[in-house]
Amino acid sequence: AGAGASKSEEREQNGIKKSFNLAAAIKAVVSKQPLEGREAEINQEAQTECRNAQASINLPGQISMPSWMLEKRTDIDQTTSAIQPTAVEGYVQAIRENSVHEQLMPASNIRRGLTADQKLVNVDPQSLAWATAENSAAADGGANYGKDTLAPVRLTGYADVSNRVLLQNGDGAINALMVDFGREIANKIDASIFATADVTNAPPSIGGTTGVRTFTETATYAAASSTAYGSVYGDVLLAMQTLANAGGLQGSLGFAGHTKLLSDLLKSSRTLGVAPVVSQTSVGAPLSFMIEGIKWILTTANTSNGTTSADFLGGDFSKFFVGHFGGISIDIDPWTVKLNDQVRIIVHKHVDTSLLMGEAMVKSTTLLA
Repeated sequence: AGAGASKSEEREQNGIKKSFNLAAAIKAVVSKQPLEGREAEINQEAQTECRNAQASINLPGQISMPSWMLEKRTDIDQTTSAIQPTAVEGYVQAIRENSVHEQLMPASNIRRGLTADQKLVNVDPQSLAWATAENSAAADGGANYGKDTLAPVRLTGYADVSNRVLLQNGDGAINALMVDFGREIANKIDASIFATADVTNAPPSIGGTTGVRTFTETATYAAASSTAYGSVYGDVLLAMQTLANAGGLQGSLGFAGHTKLLSDLLKSSRTLGVAPVVSQTSVGAPLSFMIEGIKWILTTANTSNGTTSADFLGGDFSKFFVGHFGGISIDIDPWTVKLNDQVRIIVHKHVDTSLLMGEAMVKSTTLLA
C-alpha cells in the first residue's frame, strides 16, 4: 500500500481516467444493459481488487472503481487547465480541495488502496542506562511496542435524481452530483478527525485519543491590548508551550481551529506590529495561516460551543494516519423512487484514521469575545 505507480503505469491510468464515462455506466445500469468497453474494464478491475481482500462487490446495479481512480491526474493542471476533468475526477478533486487533514499531514501517511486491515506500529519511549564497565551487559530498556489498526469504517449517502434532469443534462448532472458527494465526504472525514470527542460510528478523532495533551485555558475572556495577547492568542501560546515542554514541538507541525477564532486571532496585539506573526497564506475554504511559523487552518470541522468558545488542536501530524480502503462504490437503484420518476444513486467509501501517539497533540477550548 502506498507504493505508487511507475511512470508508464501512470500514463496508462491517466489515459483510462480520461476515457472513463461514469454517466454512460449509470445509464447502462438503469436500462439493465451490461457494462461495455472502458466502463466494464474499470468495474472488473475494482472487483479484482476487492476479491484480493476477500470481499465481493459483484452485485447487480453496482458500479465500482479501483483505488487508483482516486489519485489526481498529473498530466494536466487540474486547477487552471481549460480541460474539464471527468465525472470521477470531479469527485476526487472535490475531496482534495476541501480536505483539511491532507493539508496538514505528510502525504506518506495517507494510505490508499488498502485491501485489508493494516497494523501501525509505534515504539513508546524506553529507558536506557550507561554501561557500568567496558564489557558489561546492556541494560534492559524495556521497549514497549504500541500498535493500532486501520480497519474500514463505511461512509455512505445517496441522492435521488430526476430522470428529467438526467435527460436534459446528461454527463453534466452526474458530474455535479459527484462533486457534491466528494465535497461532503471530505467534510465528514474532517469533522470526525478534528472533533473534540469521537463522532458516533465514525473513525476515532484526534481530540478523543488517549494521551492528547491539555492545559489550563484562560478562565475569563480578555481583549487584546498593549500588555496582553488576548484570550485566544494567549491560549495558542500556551498550547505551543505545552507541546514544547513535552518535546512534542517537532515533526510535521500544524494546527486546526474553528473559524470562529479568526476575528480574535487577527485582533491580537501580536498581529498588529510591523512584522505580524499571523500571516494569511490562502483565501477561501479552508482558510490557511502561519502563526509563529506554524501552519494553521481554520475550519468548521473543529468543535464550537455556540458563541462563547471554540476549539483548536494540533501538533505533530507525522503521528497521524489515514487509510482509504479500495476505491469508491456507486450503487444505482432505479426502483425505490421510480414512482417519482427518479433514480437513487448511492455512494459508499471506506476509510479509517489513527493517531499513534496521543502525546504528540494538544487540544484547547478557548473563550471568544
